[in-house]
Amino acid sequence: MAGTSPTARRRTAAQPGRVSSQDPAIIELGAPVDAGTIDVFTADGQVYGMPRTVMAEMSLEGLERMAVNEAAATVWLLKAVFGQRGYEALKRTATAAQLKAVADVVSDHVLGQVEGN
Repeated sequence: MAGTSPTARRRTAAQPGRVSSQDPAIIELGAPVDAGTIDVFTADGQVYGMPRTVMAEMSLEGLERMAVNEAAATVWLLKAVFGQRGYEALKRTATAAQLKAVADVVSDHVLGQVEGN
């Protein structure tokens, strides 16, 4: 089978509808993404939310940044999720405890899905 990967050969040779314990489930990438949001905080009558479905790009970038500097990664993550306007509203109106609560919610949602939390 020239030009066929070992994985493709194994799947072709397997019985239809059966998956061996060695074969992981196939994950379809590029499927439609839920465009909904999760409301996280309000400031000055405006609701700020984050995407319900997090793309791998944001999660992986956040994890890479966390490995270098957790505080800077948290700032990047808040800006990425809420945009500059939401980030400025958070800076302007949140107490330190509220900021920590928002940062924890965002971090758990964006990074926790990849870390397995």
